[in-house]
Amino acid sequence: MHSPVVEQFLERFSFLRPEDAMQVLEKGTYKVFKPGELIIGEGDRTKRFGFVEEGLIRIFFYKGESDYTFEFIDKNEVFGNLEMILANKPCKRNYESVEPTTVLMVDYHVMEVLFAQNRRLEEARVRVLETNFYELVLQLEKYISLTPEERYRHLLDTRPNLLNRVPQKYIATYLGVTPVSLSRIRKRFRVEK
Repeated sequence: MHSPVVEQFLERFSFLRPEDAMQVLEKGTYKVFKPGELIIGEGDRTKRFGFVEEGLIRIFFYKGESDYTFEFIDKNEVFGNLEMILANKPCKRNYESVEPTTVLMVDYHVMEVLFAQNRRLEEARVRVLETNFYELVLQLEKYISLTPEERYRHLLDTRPNLLNRVPQKYIATYLGVTPVSLSRIRKRFRVEK
């Protein structure tokens, strides 16, 4: 029997072998974050990524005095300081744990050596980047083409578990509305049922 992270890697990337996942595991460090704890902060210049073994991460940015939720990273998902990894620029967002979160953190410089030596790990890297790009395009498309009510419906259809795990103020900024507007939208949805 493999560790939970190895099992999650193999489930997510069926083309990997157990020894591939073990290579990543051996290069990483487990970190446990309490709710509200910063994992990667704006201005961070380290090249690293993480794999969420348990918990939930909120990606957000500040605009003036307010913060705006960009995305949520859940169990079995990969996240990282993409500005540094792809463009050698400091991180523009903050990554914070929403609930107790266990993450396998890996230095990207170390992984670059493994990517060069192991084509399956390189394929996993490419798939993660492609998936992140595709999800970014879909998210942008949602904000342009859907009304706030439609964005809320989409959230209900695709990620309903977030509604019980995340404070409503974060859900509101994720949907691009105020907490008061979210309350009205939720009320209309309850009336429709």
